Order: sequence, then C-alpha cells, then structure tokens
Amino acid sequence: MTELPLWAVYAVTFGTPASALLGVLISHVLTHRANTQLEDRSKREETLRMLRWAAELAVSGDNAKANLGVKQLASLGASELLDDDEQVFVDAALEAAQTPGKLALDVAGQDAQPVLLLDSAMIDAVEADQEVRRDQAGGRPERPGRSGQGSSGA
Repeated sequence: MTELPLWAVYAVTFGTPASALLGVLISHVLTHRANTQLEDRSKREETLRMLRWAAELAVSGDNAKANLGVKQLASLGASELLDDDEQVFVDAALEAAQTPGKLALDVAGQDAQPVLLLDSAMIDAVEADQEVRRDQAGGRPERPGRSGQGSSGA
C-alpha cells in the first residue's frame, strides 16, 4: 500500500474546497462587475430616450407640449441620472428650445422684419432651471457643463 505524506493529505483535503471557494468568489466579482456595467448602460439608454422625448416636445409648435418638454429637460438637467458628458445634450436641447421661438412679422409700412417671440412659460421654465442649478451649486460641487461658468476641480 502507498502512503501519502501528511502535507499532501492536508493539501488535497483543504486545498480542493479552498480552490472551489476562490473560483466562486472570482466569478462572483466578475459577474457583479458585468451586471453593474449592464445596469449603467441600461440607465443611460433610458435617460437618453427621455432626453430625446423631452427635446422633441420642447421644440413642438404646441405651447403646452413645449412647456412640458422644457420642464422635463430642466428636471433631467437637475437630476443625478446624467453624467457630465450627457449634460451637454440637455444644455443644447434647452438652448435650442429657447432659440427658435416663434417668428412673427412686424409689418411697418413696406418693411417687414422677423421678430422672435418666446412663450413666457417657456422663459419661466428655463429661468427656474437656471435657479435650481444655482441652488444646487451651493449644496454640492457643480459639475462642469452645468452652467456657463463651468468649474475647475482637481
């Protein structure tokens, strides 16, 4: 009969379960990391879907829809759902919602000049968004791209 050294018996007895445990722990860490990345990507896709929807509403010809879109954009801009990279899209959509407005012709005799008319509710929503951003800047560090001033941090 062949005898194994005592250290080999202990190595097989305790090494096999320890190796299995180590393998399970490593696979758990890798699975958790993959799930976190998947959740982040899913959240980003849904946020960008909401951003697209709000931006389309914000430039709508219907004032009620435009007001809803601007308010949704302001809410998205103030939320924690967005990263700094995505905040640029909200700022651009809010700017686009402010800029086009509605053109009317101011007819004075023979001269006709286009005049930009902004809905007062739209202006109020944009100003409220800017006020929320200023208030939040006092409570936590402001993220770059959230205001015209930007912030330098390291």
